[in-house]
Amino acid sequence: MFAAVLCFFWAGMAACLLPAVVATSTPTPVATVTPAVVTATAATAPPSGPWLVLAGPDGLWAFDTAGGVLTRPESRVPLAPQDVTAMSAPAGGRVAYITGRDGIEDLALNVLRLADGRIDVIDLIPPEHIPPPGTAPGDPAAEAVRAIFERTSLSWSPDGERLAFVGLLAAGNADLYVVEVGELEEPAGARMIVRLTASAAQEVDPAWSPDGEWLVYAAVETFGAGAGHTLAGVRVVRPDGSGDRLLYDPEGSGGESWLGWLDDRTLAVHSWTPVCGSERLRAVDLEMGESRALWAGPFNGAALDPGTGSLLVSVDRFTSGCPGAAGEGLYFIPGTGGGPVRIAEAEAFLPVWSAEAGLFFARTSEAVLAVDPGGSAVVIQAPAPILPASGFGGLLAWASGGGIWVGGIGEAPRQVFEGNAALPAWGPAGDALYFLGEAGLYRVVGGEVDLVGDGVTGAVGVWVRP
Repeated sequence: MFAAVLCFFWAGMAACLLPAVVATSTPTPVATVTPAVVTATAATAPPSGPWLVLAGPDGLWAFDTAGGVLTRPESRVPLAPQDVTAMSAPAGGRVAYITGRDGIEDLALNVLRLADGRIDVIDLIPPEHIPPPGTAPGDPAAEAVRAIFERTSLSWSPDGERLAFVGLLAAGNADLYVVEVGELEEPAGARMIVRLTASAAQEVDPAWSPDGEWLVYAAVETFGAGAGHTLAGVRVVRPDGSGDRLLYDPEGSGGESWLGWLDDRTLAVHSWTPVCGSERLRAVDLEMGESRALWAGPFNGAALDPGTGSLLVSVDRFTSGCPGAAGEGLYFIPGTGGGPVRIAEAEAFLPVWSAEAGLFFARTSEAVLAVDPGGSAVVIQAPAPILPASGFGGLLAWASGGGIWVGGIGEAPRQVFEGNAALPAWGPAGDALYFLGEAGLYRVVGGEVDLVGDGVTGAVGVWVRP
């Protein structure tokens, strides 16, 4: 999959530090949106991608990097998913997102086809199931709405041909559904949407196994008010609705998070509690439901290289004071087995894995580090004590100090743009760097900086493959 959160992360990340954009207007729901096309260059080639899609307060912008054509295919503001990496299909040039009005009205799942700007819509809550005014928090109807837009409620299959999503299409609770992408082009009444679950809980956070044979999801009884969820269990189901069963009971957990897949049948997960945050990082076998500990105590951040199964775990000063915690530092856990190795003793924070760079990145109180899948660490000469915002091979990019900086591993970064700028991201081939400035979308090629999207705005973004 090639999906990057440009605000801070890139492909392969498990989470995003920035929430999805909050609606600032009252859009009118429509079944099909005709894209407003804005030509950024003189190019007239048909759309072919890859596309850089930016989401912001004025909807979605899409820049076709092959043809140099800019479009604004969506004027409504996406409310969800909360993990924006879930928007982009692994293949097929499609983007999925949720829109709505006033938090709960007209919640709809939208699937945008970038090649022609077509948007297909699935209403997630029919009018008869919308909670009445005054519905109190904790009421199943209110909890069902929260499951749709407060959590990551959609997931693309590995081949990009199916989309799993959470909806309140039937009376009761928020259930898990799946639809074939081809079915979306049929009239709404003719679509074959398969209902996978029908439990008394709210289903959230669906995740496909790498082979597309299973979907993992969490069943939530109540979401609470910030001190954690009441969980009914973590479950698995096949995409045809068969085999739905309890995978494990997360006893004592206020929330379960998927770090990533170690193989087709092994998921790395961790729990959360309001006292010390993340803890109990473990590998869970989908077939047997058995788990093995990867990191027993609390931690403040973790990242996984799915290619090798290696992990990088960070412990900050606060976490180190929790019961059962390790000392401050950065810890490497090899995918080949064995206990964690402490590779930095200073307080450490929120490591990430970059599939494009083939490296972990992490920050300690003393330095910014790059760590290879074997556990070897080097200090990066960053322009500020922050992680790179994007990486490709040995190329890194930062938005810092009123400009854009680029550099390689082991060399001092150089400034390529002065002025307010954000969201730097290397293109899929690593031959161009894109970022947002005050005038719009810029591209850097061979040291030359060009404005390719006049007036473009955005808060987060994703790369989308054809």
